[in-house]
Amino acid sequence: MVWRRSPVPEALLGQAQACVLVAARTASFFQAPTAANAFSVHEARLAARRLRERTQAALKGLCRDWQTLSRLFDAAAQQAAAGAAEGYRFNISAAGGWAAMAGGLRDATRDLAEALAAVQDGRRCEALIVTAKRRAAEVERLRRGARTQALNEPNVVVELKERTVLRRLSQSAEACQQAADCMAEVLEARA
Repeated sequence: MVWRRSPVPEALLGQAQACVLVAARTASFFQAPTAANAFSVHEARLAARRLRERTQAALKGLCRDWQTLSRLFDAAAQQAAAGAAEGYRFNISAAGGWAAMAGGLRDATRDLAEALAAVQDGRRCEALIVTAKRRAAEVERLRRGARTQALNEPNVVVELKERTVLRRLSQSAEACQQAADCMAEVLEARA
């Protein structure tokens, strides 16, 4: 199935790639939480924000589905970057499953971007959408496990810090799931 009524706007494809870049740099940060990696995430976040504004302007008057996907890609990127920023500020260690969650976000955003590119090329993309949704759901499963461990943390301050970062990563995963749902609904409606 493909979107037959309107091709994928180039601006939206670029925004999807910017989201992948933010998620990839976030994954790198949680593998090695250094100042350089935190700054790298910050730069990618700013670039994604600038691209979001240009994309929103380019999508005015076009299909609402594209606008919804743009907002969801932006939410995924901004929440992932905010999770990395708070992880740096709170001095989160590389242990604790953070890298697995951020890696899942990176893979989910990559699958979503590939699905959009497949639509642009006229290829089938259902498997990519399902895989993206599955990866985002895995991030949620990892978050629940990490949340359970955080509740057992004797230091309340550490538990609150971890909960804040977990919430950001969870919100990013939720945005990925919603983007996958949106793409699936549009594919179904336009088949």
